[in-house]
Amino acid sequence: MTTSTVTPKEFGRRFRKALSVPFLLNQVCSTNIQDFVTSYAASLGCTEKCFFFPLLSCAASCMGTECGVQLTTHWLEPPIIWTLVVTPRSLQRIDVAEHLKLQLLQAQNEAWVLDKDEDSKDHLKKFLFDIFNLNQLQDMLRLSNGHGLAIYNSARALYKNLLQPEEADILLRLHSGLAWFSDSRITRGTLTKTRVNFAIVSTPNAVHQTLTGTPNFQELFHQCFLTTCSEESHVKFGQISEISEEEKLREIFVSLLKLHCHGGPLIYKMSAEAKEKFSQIHDELTDKAKQMARKSAHKVFQPALAYLGRLSCVLHVLDNIIDAINYKIPVTRLTWNTEINAATVWQARELLGHIIEQRHALMEPTTIEATQQKLQQPAAIQIVDGQNVQRTPQMLPSPRGLFSPNNVNRTPPIQNSPRLQSSFSFNSARRNLMNNRARVVPRTYPSQNTHVRPVIASVSSAGLPVSKDPGLPFNPIISNCEAINNNNLNSGLKLPSTLSVSVSDETDSAQPILLSRAPFISVQDMSEEEFLSSHKGSVKKLLKHGVSEISPSRCVQLKLTPDPTASDESQKYTPSFARSFLKRIELLGFGICEGPKNGNLRHFVFKKKKFSALGDEQKKILNDLNISESEYNKCFTSMAAQNQNGKLVCLE
Repeated sequence: MTTSTVTPKEFGRRFRKALSVPFLLNQVCSTNIQDFVTSYAASLGCTEKCFFFPLLSCAASCMGTECGVQLTTHWLEPPIIWTLVVTPRSLQRIDVAEHLKLQLLQAQNEAWVLDKDEDSKDHLKKFLFDIFNLNQLQDMLRLSNGHGLAIYNSARALYKNLLQPEEADILLRLHSGLAWFSDSRITRGTLTKTRVNFAIVSTPNAVHQTLTGTPNFQELFHQCFLTTCSEESHVKFGQISEISEEEKLREIFVSLLKLHCHGGPLIYKMSAEAKEKFSQIHDELTDKAKQMARKSAHKVFQPALAYLGRLSCVLHVLDNIIDAINYKIPVTRLTWNTEINAATVWQARELLGHIIEQRHALMEPTTIEATQQKLQQPAAIQIVDGQNVQRTPQMLPSPRGLFSPNNVNRTPPIQNSPRLQSSFSFNSARRNLMNNRARVVPRTYPSQNTHVRPVIASVSSAGLPVSKDPGLPFNPIISNCEAINNNNLNSGLKLPSTLSVSVSDETDSAQPILLSRAPFISVQDMSEEEFLSSHKGSVKKLLKHGVSEISPSRCVQLKLTPDPTASDESQKYTPSFARSFLKRIELLGFGICEGPKNGNLRHFVFKKKKFSALGDEQKKILNDLNISESEYNKCFTSMAAQNQNGKLVCLE
């Protein structure tokens, strides 16, 4: 079933199926982005998806035309992210698309006023655009040097301008950031670099009309847009947050514009660990694409590898700019971090995996398999005194027990008369039907070509041994088995001679074993002996290091404090574990931890004591670690330390 032939009912089923794909914000972005998106979405009264995905396109558009992420020597991915959020809007509160457009317009004007350079005025002048045709889009991109952003609240706003195949081909080139040659004979009309982004928040009905309206948009939808489906946020008025984050959002946009649109190109690169992680994900997606190609099924998103690099870059930029604004750190090119870490690449992979799963659910048809016909069961056969009698509804057993003394030799009477008895009543018939409904075997008629074997439903015979005293009830509960042996057990229970009960001394010792994980013990909860035995190498390396003051981030850079409980190699060296490790060294008496100041963890630092200030316990620990006094005081006696008044400071 192609997209053009999908009915609205079928598209609604696909949309509900896509909503079942889980989305966890803490797995696809950092803590800084998560806190900001959660707070801002609560103030708008919308879901986190409805704000997070358009924010990615807006942040990518604020990175200008001279920015990109360098994956290999010749592989440079531009910051171009086209997002489409499909969400119902039965209750219209705040239009997220129009709200973001207004904030970007104010940020654009603020960045234009603050800068006095005329060239930057032209560069930042109106990179936001609305409804357009091909000629208007080209004129606008000429004025902004190929820089543009369009935010729509309906997919039909973009669909109206894509009726011709030529226009769809141009947009495919813009999605790749390629040049736009309007005329090969005129070089003035050539755009060497294009950075055009789209952010659309639309209803399922509008998306369905767009997909079924023209095949050109279907190609763009499949190849270019990061599509996600979000449920409608039914929040009460009291649940809408009163905290406004508009100034912070505008500050994010203004800082990104001033950082990336002035001073030449800004290229982002990946660290060694990030490259290794990117290589693993790259090979994984490549293998999946090969498998799907053999099956002639395009299950993998075609530009997935390109979007992996783009999402890593945009998530890195958002995380750093929000962190700088939170701690009021000036944003300059000298202090800006352009190295993408492995955690950001993994978050981009999780986000891309969520998008691919939702895209499959939204584009694949929901097939309802036909129920197979149940095999007909043959009529039940009752064996009565060695004779096979076909069981009919008139031969239902009595509600009493089958082997009770009163009905052992009795068989249910067969009613051959079609007329009802005089004592018949509809109430008793209904009561009997309800009591015997679970035991009634439906009458079925197997086909003539199928050989049917009889099914034994019950067995009754008068030859079974019965106790001579029918009034004595049979009690199978053994109260004291330890005092009765096997010989006295049968006589004590007064069983017939044909039955016997024995007690075995062997008990089943195969009891299920519950496997439980050992409880996690942090560094702070360990005893002194456990800490020194499990982290002996790290403690020795830290105490022999040639600095007197060290921060957690420096410990991570030098790989002094590995976390043995980390499940992933990228999480082995973290500032949080290094901070706990330094606090534990403080408890041992080797130094003092200072900070954080004003809640800023960047000011946390560990200051090491001199050997003369240590006690007997600390000197004993140094003796156990084979650390001499000269090795311990190396940071206080080195030439670098003497040049800095007796200590070497290593702050963040």
